[in-house]
Amino acid sequence: MMPPSYALPGLRGAARLKSRATADTYSLRSQKMLKVGVPLSIIMPSGHKEHQWVSIYPKHKQLILRLRKKHLKGLLPTSKEYKIIYVMDKPEEVQGKYLISLKINDGNIKLLFADKKQSSVWISSISNLLQMQNTC
Repeated sequence: MMPPSYALPGLRGAARLKSRATADTYSLRSQKMLKVGVPLSIIMPSGHKEHQWVSIYPKHKQLILRLRKKHLKGLLPTSKEYKIIYVMDKPEEVQGKYLISLKINDGNIKLLFADKKQSSVWISSISNLLQMQNTC
C-alpha cells in the first residue's frame, strides 16, 4: 500500500534527517580518532622518514597537524605543530603502503598507511575538517 501523496515529502524529509544524523555521528567519531592520534610512519618535507604519533585537530580557525615523538623511553615527549593547508584527494600507493600528502606551511608531509581504507577515512575526515574551518 502506498502512502498518500501528501505524506511523501514528510517521509523523504525524515529519511534525509536520519542520513544526516548518521553522517554527523560518523564524522564526529572520525574527528575524535584524528584528535587522539595514531602512531604512523611519515615522510617529512626534507625527505627524512620518521615514526611519530600523529594527530589532527582544529585550533584558532585552522587545522593543525601535530607530530609527537617520545625520547628516553617516553619520559621526554616533544611535539611540533603544522598548519594544514590542503590534503590530496586520493591515497597514492607506493610499495604496498598508501601515502596521504598534506600541504603544510613548510612543504608537504606524507603519512604512510598499511591499509587503503584507513587512508581514505583520514582523507575524508581531514577534507571535512578543512571545509568546516574554511566556512567558519
